[in-house]
Amino acid sequence: MKGERTIVRLSNAVILIIVLLSISLFSHTDSGFAQFKGNDTITISIDISEKSMVDINPSNLSYGPLDPGSVGDSDDENIGNYSGIWIENIGSTNITKIWFNSTYPSQRPFGSGNPEAYDAGNFVVVSSESTGTYYFPNRVEYPRTDDDTLYVTPPGGFDFSNGDIFGRFRNASYEYFWAIIASAVGNCSEGTFYYSGTPHTKDDTGDVDLSDANPSSLVLVATGVGWSATNATFPDSGGANYCVSVPDDCSKVVFSRWNADIPGSGGNVCKDIGYFMNSTTNALFPGNVSKGNIKVYVPYGVPMGAIKNGLLTIYVSNE
Repeated sequence: MKGERTIVRLSNAVILIIVLLSISLFSHTDSGFAQFKGNDTITISIDISEKSMVDINPSNLSYGPLDPGSVGDSDDENIGNYSGIWIENIGSTNITKIWFNSTYPSQRPFGSGNPEAYDAGNFVVVSSESTGTYYFPNRVEYPRTDDDTLYVTPPGGFDFSNGDIFGRFRNASYEYFWAIIASAVGNCSEGTFYYSGTPHTKDDTGDVDLSDANPSSLVLVATGVGWSATNATFPDSGGANYCVSVPDDCSKVVFSRWNADIPGSGGNVCKDIGYFMNSTTNALFPGNVSKGNIKVYVPYGVPMGAIKNGLLTIYVSNE
């Protein structure tokens, strides 16, 4: 019996301890601890490396179907209805120069009847937000070297047998006739460039007399790299000012704007028209975006079917 009482007391003691512990715990919870607030700071230092990077969007533009003599714009674009190309500086250095370069066919495609002989890059025109005038980065035209001058009156002394050439500067629904009289050495180096003052269209003959010096003829100035060039303004094309570059062998004529890679473009001959952007004070700073509006000019005389894919390359520089 004595042992039983001992067990009872021990149980009561255990119960008492548990109750006291519970009271102690709840007592702390109810009364709460004193609140403490504090802060400290650390310094964060980041050094950005010198990195020139650019992001161009969209990566693909597809137009059509388009009629000969028409202009393809965002309404005719089959993917995202893009009205332009966006050039974003995603690097850490200032972009001070932007220029374009487009592909072109390796020989005269007109009259071939083959759409694959044409190059879609040769149809591309670009406009800056400030000018609003669309230019070919480089429209390449191949000359006629035979007596088929149609109804165009060539300049005085013009003779195919002497290396003189004749051709057209095609846009969309209009075109300009031009001719080059070779120099005394028998090639286009420092020859003379003649062109019509008003365009030929489907409904208007335009200026077809290249012998009247209206506009005035232009001397092709040697660039020192096997090419000669001059600066020509086509008045009915929005006052379009192009660099006209011709290789010494007279194999083609390039009408360029905002393409610093074309001989003569951006130099003393065609000053200030070789770059889409060329500025250190108004550079394309990191994180900023420049837009070039884009269209395609489809000239008359292009056969039905899929034109060979072309490329428009955008170059940037921090020099």
